[in-house]
Amino acid sequence: MLKYFFRLMVCGLFFFAFVACSTTTASSNNKTISSNHQRSWLNKTLHPDLWQAINHTENLLYNPQQSDIAKQITFYTKNSRTIPILANNAQPYLYYIYQQTQIRHMPAELALLPMVESNYNPFLYSNQGATGLWQIMPGTASGFHLDINWWYDGRRDIRASTKAALDYLSYLHDFFDDWLLAIAAYNCGEGTVNKAIHHNQQAHLPTDFWSLSLPYQTKIYVPKLLALTTIIKNPAQYNTLLPSIPNTPYFTSVPVSGQIDFSLIAKLADISPKTVRALNPGYRRFATAPTSHDSLLLPIEKAPIFTDNLNRHTDKKVHWEHHRVQAGDTLSDIAKHYQTRVSVLERVNNLHSSIIHPNQDLLVPLSKEISIAATQHTRQIDNIAEDHVPGPQKVTYTVQPHDTLEAISQRYHVTQSAISFWNHLSKTQPLHINQTLVLWLSPRTLHSPSAVIYTVKSGDTLSTIAQRYHSTTAQLKTINHLPNNLIRIGQKLTITPGTVKRHNFQPKHSREMIIHTVHQGESISTIAHHYHVSSHQIARWNHLNNLSLIHIGQKLQIYPKDTA
Repeated sequence: MLKYFFRLMVCGLFFFAFVACSTTTASSNNKTISSNHQRSWLNKTLHPDLWQAINHTENLLYNPQQSDIAKQITFYTKNSRTIPILANNAQPYLYYIYQQTQIRHMPAELALLPMVESNYNPFLYSNQGATGLWQIMPGTASGFHLDINWWYDGRRDIRASTKAALDYLSYLHDFFDDWLLAIAAYNCGEGTVNKAIHHNQQAHLPTDFWSLSLPYQTKIYVPKLLALTTIIKNPAQYNTLLPSIPNTPYFTSVPVSGQIDFSLIAKLADISPKTVRALNPGYRRFATAPTSHDSLLLPIEKAPIFTDNLNRHTDKKVHWEHHRVQAGDTLSDIAKHYQTRVSVLERVNNLHSSIIHPNQDLLVPLSKEISIAATQHTRQIDNIAEDHVPGPQKVTYTVQPHDTLEAISQRYHVTQSAISFWNHLSKTQPLHINQTLVLWLSPRTLHSPSAVIYTVKSGDTLSTIAQRYHSTTAQLKTINHLPNNLIRIGQKLTITPGTVKRHNFQPKHSREMIIHTVHQGESISTIAHHYHVSSHQIARWNHLNNLSLIHIGQKLQIYPKDTA
């Protein structure tokens, strides 16, 4: 009887598999689509919880007892709140990313990679300029057709960035034919991994991930992912409570035509502006672009509500314009030109005075109604305010006579390696006059004073000139091609004023920057203690002259120590 029962089970499974795999033979595309739908339906039926589904699909092969993985497991279990926080952060996005891995027949664990990359925070910026769930660099974004402009950053767009990241990981897997090597290369670059492989090949050593000599951050990057995978597969064993996430879509795409701001989207969809922002982090100004024909992501149950309310919405929409300050502009002139108020421009752009500078970017409301309402309903304006940490801007630079990579890097406060990466330059490749270079510069760098020509006077030394302009003797020597500190009266020196400190770019994952909003009762000391840094570091990062003067709502840049 038991044998008969098992035979029936086996036959049933074969029959079910046959039915599940049977699709129309009209075209190979239809076959693929049908197969994906059937696999998705079967997955949801067998595993209504998303964590179960991830654990029962195509997986990476690894040994959880490997020492580097075990160390990371120990870290996560000792810091027991970490994984539940990461899991909560992932809730709105995890189903979509998991489904994308399955459509591409990629390991399900790749859906957990944003936990390592960004803590599943699409707004996170690294101190090297990477951003989004997948921490994509500007140069990489260009290579994978992700737009970056004043209104939008595709590296933070949930769907666009996921496509780019999975495209890149697929390419790396095709290149190395090994998923662990592909993941490592995503972190440190395919060239670094390839070089390590060639080194081991010449030494007749194994070329698997665990045998390669790779950067420290990469050596812990892959084990972190595998440790997270191990714990999520066995939450009870590691005393970890995961939030329940349904194995169903959380959001859907809704087309919109023309500019619309997030406060109106929230109102029409009957959700909070915070939810709109979380699902649409690619938009950098709390509004879509003025001439956009875009799509929004909204909770799937709210999409029809939004569409219905939008079709019935008759009130005049608020429109926003981007204005770049020109030489001679005043805030009063700009307000008059756009028929708004100085107070509105100050609030929208978080200005503490009416002083503005050439090349400064301003957000301008093109509506008298909001100008009048702004003095009474400031929260509406606050919802439209720009990013607290705007992304980098693309700048083209034409190489001048006597330019060197080092001089350009110091002038624009970026690293030589970053310029080489953005422009596909080899280490030995010389620059030539009139060569065009792409630079990705922070708004601070863009708005810093341009270089000046200084004529050396009697009594001047390189050191005193450097101090006067908040620069360094090393920087002056590099920019002016000086072999030593000797200067002469009447000599012309090119000086880049140092009002903007040079960014201390670290390897991609050494220290990640976060933005901390000061709350009531907090002090520099308590904030420093929370992030395991010193008060003086916070003061230096944020150019604070007085350690006791911070105010509620103030935004502070923090580079927490990596305690892993």
